[in-house]
Amino acid sequence: MLWNQEQVQVIKDINSFLESDKSCFLLLGKAGTGKTAVTSYVLSKKNAIFSAFTNKATRNMEKALVNNGNIDAECVTIHMLLALEPVYT
Repeated sequence: MLWNQEQVQVIKDINSFLESDKSCFLLLGKAGTGKTAVTSYVLSKKNAIFSAFTNKATRNMEKALVNNGNIDAECVTIHMLLALEPVYT
């Protein structure tokens, strides 16, 4: 896959994060900017849990990771990752 300059920088940033002792990396961007493609490319070679705000985003990421050869990908919503339950008032 051909990456643009911003995507190459994000790949470098993610790899730097994975080599650091930091525990959270936040990647934001508009729809269609390549967040899923870049992240699945990097994470397909790592043991990591992917989290997103929506089930749709986690399904897209799981599919992208599987397409990149990572069949053991774990993708969950942020609420599931943090074990949050809704509070009804």
